[in-house]
Amino acid sequence: MKRAIFISVSFLTLLLLFLVQDNSAAPPTFSFTSSVVGEGTIDPATSQNKRNWQLTVTAIPSDGWVFDHWEGNLSGNQNPTRIRITSDKHVVAVFTQGGAPTPTPTPSPTPTTTPSPTPDPSPTPSPTPEPTPTPPPSGKEVIGYFIQWGVYARDYFVKNVVTSGSADVLTVINYAFAGIDENLKCASLDPFADYEKAMKENESIDGVADTFDQALRGNFNQLKKLKQMYPNIKVLISIGGWTQSFRFSDAALPGNREAFINSCIDMFINGNFAPGVVEPGLFDGIDIDWEYPGRCGATCDFREEDTQNFTALLQEFRAKLDEIDPNLLLTIAAPASEYHYSQIEVNQIHEHLDWINLMTYDFHGGWEPSGPTNHHSPLYSSPADPTNGE
Repeated sequence: MKRAIFISVSFLTLLLLFLVQDNSAAPPTFSFTSSVVGEGTIDPATSQNKRNWQLTVTAIPSDGWVFDHWEGNLSGNQNPTRIRITSDKHVVAVFTQGGAPTPTPTPSPTPTTTPSPTPDPSPTPSPTPEPTPTPPPSGKEVIGYFIQWGVYARDYFVKNVVTSGSADVLTVINYAFAGIDENLKCASLDPFADYEKAMKENESIDGVADTFDQALRGNFNQLKKLKQMYPNIKVLISIGGWTQSFRFSDAALPGNREAFINSCIDMFINGNFAPGVVEPGLFDGIDIDWEYPGRCGATCDFREEDTQNFTALLQEFRAKLDEIDPNLLLTIAAPASEYHYSQIEVNQIHEHLDWINLMTYDFHGGWEPSGPTNHHSPLYSSPADPTNGE
């Protein structure tokens, strides 16, 4: 079983590099195999990989042949390309006879996207940014939060993920947040920002304004365009958060879990956002941000059995996602303090998760009026921090 422990920061523009680590429990491995149609080879031809490993695969044509496309557990014609190992995988490289001998491509983690010709822009819309994704080394993820309310006072739009350069290094975006309604079902916390707001030309990622008659608008339509420009980026819906965790304890009860899970999958995986607003495949998985199982968060709506119910919730989420597509991601935001994580069955939950985002922030802040001034989200411990070791 794989444990992937990550450090996450709650601010929208900060990105952190996450490193997969092996622990004492032996993680399962899956087989990668390949075959070809025509004449050529695949590098690697076979391999054994841990769950969720991102493997770079290169099709190498023989002289007089050209690579055409992928089949099996890959599609398209990007070469080299990457495949996420979530189960045993088999890919087929299809080669066709060409004219001149084809030089052997050099595998590279940074495939170059050929820009499309851009017509002369009118004075108003900005030119469409050209995606140049740079995948991180295998086994690592670069994850950032996008907050839905950023489009208001902060004027931070999905287009800024591109213009800031963040899209070039990101592999995952957690969209924050969705909530749980009074019926213990998944719900949009801000339908206007999520899928109703008509983005203007200067707010849109491609300089094209939304129209009044299109069904999907808002941040969700912008994320759809972002994924088309950067197909390596996965988008997860983050459910809960500091102010919206007060119904998790009820939703995770045995009699409520199935309906809650089904509602989340129907809304965010099947894409049934609202009547007439349907976009399946926009989200690549679910992130659970329950603050906190068995402990107080913004409120104290918890019960002792949260510990076991949290494990069962994740187990059932994983099973339902796997029924649809084993490649769908399931992650959590987990507390960093022992007081909070002692109420979580850490030795049991990790087998259901692709990774864990560890909330290593809020170490110091405005709630300490007597100081001393110190780091809110330190990457390393400081000898000047009087709370070291606590």
